[in-house]
Amino acid sequence: MRLKELADKVYDFEMRLTERYLSNGDAGFANEDERLNLTHEYSRITYGQNHLEWISDGAATPKYFPSLFVREPARRSPLSAAMTLTGAPHMAFRLGENTLISELFYGKYQACQKTSNGKTLMLHLRGLDCKVYITLDAAVAAFKNNGGTHHLITNAEYAYRILKCRAQGYQPQGNNSYGKDEQGNHGEPCMTYDSGNTKYTGRVLQGSGPLTWFDDGSPLGLWGLNGNVWEWCSGFRLNGGEINILPLNTAALATADLSAASAEWRGVLSDGALCAPGATGALKFGSVAAENTITLSSQTIASGYYYGQFKNLDYTPQPTILKELSILPCDAGDYGGDYIYISTDGERAAFRGGGWYSGSCDGLSALYLYYARSYSDNSVGARGSFYRTAA
Repeated sequence: MRLKELADKVYDFEMRLTERYLSNGDAGFANEDERLNLTHEYSRITYGQNHLEWISDGAATPKYFPSLFVREPARRSPLSAAMTLTGAPHMAFRLGENTLISELFYGKYQACQKTSNGKTLMLHLRGLDCKVYITLDAAVAAFKNNGGTHHLITNAEYAYRILKCRAQGYQPQGNNSYGKDEQGNHGEPCMTYDSGNTKYTGRVLQGSGPLTWFDDGSPLGLWGLNGNVWEWCSGFRLNGGEINILPLNTAALATADLSAASAEWRGVLSDGALCAPGATGALKFGSVAAENTITLSSQTIASGYYYGQFKNLDYTPQPTILKELSILPCDAGDYGGDYIYISTDGERAAFRGGGWYSGSCDGLSALYLYYARSYSDNSVGARGSFYRTAA
């Protein structure tokens, strides 16, 4: 099937689903046969690479709402360099030393919000605006409300898609220039604002724009990893500049403690080994070169933070674990001019991908480590995922 024909079929199904979702309103999709038929139809159209999940509100008589995902079977690291554990799956597929994820399901679009049975649910649907003004902790809680293994996307999971695109030599475009990309392709505006005497476009509808806005250049990939809104990621933070992570992909677990005071956070040593936060030798970011400090070889220092191109992060040796997590560059490439923004003042949570306003500074590897977990804004949203474990 030609790409345009596939794109048209996917578009028609996804927009029909969204229109039905909107017309059903708070009643959701009550008919089980309809839900089953739609799930099978979507799998057939997308060759099983995409998945329609039904989100229950958990009521005694549950209501069901649709959400679209991209299926990713467990795979090894896309990095060509030797892995920390040779032959093992990328850490996005490892919930611990002994538990493997067989399939990850990434939210195809940035999430919108639905309230039912007193719960905030998060859905991924085409043709809608995404949820913004959401804090990190609120995003974590909302995705847990979806039930099962649903969770806010983790940094490990986000990093896997970054590395996969790098390995395939593909840098997706997106809404990073006021409703358009740098090539002039436009999305469908859903948010505009005035600045002085000029009206600007901000966010665009999910799935709008050309196929180059999907992370594999096809209608079966993830949309929005370059621009539109920044996306919170769990399981990675800076604390006083020190890199803290939750090991492997344990941030995806429903039982994970992602709080600021959690005992699950670990520092990283220069050889890639994990350590207690604050331990001697734990790696940190800093604007001035010093022992165990990752710097930017070219940077701009502003009030309370500094920034520069992601490719200019400089530290030797470079632990493979930080490349696997896209905290350090995995190669000597250009990274599309993507920027990293860093504050070493207290705890700073991570969001990735960029907003609608930063042009070439946004992209797959763009990383914001400037704001506290309590931050919210009209350019910060979220994406969820869920998993199935090996039998």
